[in-house]
Amino acid sequence: MATPEFHHQWPATYFESSFNKGREIYISFYDPPMNRYRVIIDGKTIALLDKPGTPTYKLTGLSNKAHTIRVEKINESQNNRGTFRGFFLKTGATALPLTKRARQIEFIGDSDMVGYANTSTKRECTKAEVFETTDSHKAYPAQVARTYNADFQLNAYSGIGIVRNYDGNEPDRPMPVLYPRVLFDDPTPYDRKGWAPQVIVIAIGGNDFSTPLKPGEKWKDLAALRADWETVYVNFLSDIRAQNPHTFILMGIQDGFNDDYFKASQSVLATYKATGDTRIGAVVYPKLESTACDWHPSLNDHKTMKTIVETFIDTHPDIWQGK
Repeated sequence: MATPEFHHQWPATYFESSFNKGREIYISFYDPPMNRYRVIIDGKTIALLDKPGTPTYKLTGLSNKAHTIRVEKINESQNNRGTFRGFFLKTGATALPLTKRARQIEFIGDSDMVGYANTSTKRECTKAEVFETTDSHKAYPAQVARTYNADFQLNAYSGIGIVRNYDGNEPDRPMPVLYPRVLFDDPTPYDRKGWAPQVIVIAIGGNDFSTPLKPGEKWKDLAALRADWETVYVNFLSDIRAQNPHTFILMGIQDGFNDDYFKASQSVLATYKATGDTRIGAVVYPKLESTACDWHPSLNDHKTMKTIVETFIDTHPDIWQGK
């Protein structure tokens, strides 16, 4: 059994398969030595592959019965792509079809959704510690997807904004530019065939306002930044709707972070609703503990955000369109 090579860069990417009568399975990567993967067989974590590089891993000692296997990428890789080369079985073992999940959910956001250093218990961290304590599958998007047994995509990137990334960094990489791509440096648009999420959760925009404007940036003042931000965000929502005509869009807005961001988010929601689109709503996340590295959400904060999103979904069961 083998799967096609899959090049990836977004966080929380995962790969699944099922097989029968196989006491061992091989997992092959072609990665720069920078990604971390969790290997789960039959719902139990059996290995953490730390920066595997380009080897093929052999997992042995399995019982001679049907198994499911899942490999989860748990780190963020903004500047390097990874390649998953597939699962392989020995002769005699057979691949089994996976049951397709009926539900799909998509998330669009920044470092909070990435799960930036979410397992850390301190705010002051080295880059190595940030890497070691980031686990995107323990962030609230992956947790929400598990609750509903939904396949999910996590389009999240630490430091990203709607028009302005954190501190004005990477001005050519705001979310509306990267969102259509599979790989960040490749403008080829993602082929969404087969991907029709019932829900898209978008929580983004704080980075745009979190640091002062610097000389040379294109906005003359904060008012100009906010006006541009609102226009681009509304257009971004319109683009998302054009690709997903039946999806419910749920905005997540962070309270207690930045007043300009909060008011601008409310303005965007009101402006977009005025177009007549009724399949959009919002939840407000409260002021968080933010005790992880660089004042990022803790695991407890992720539990809070998970509960808020799920409470909204549970009180709007039509979101799932009967699935």
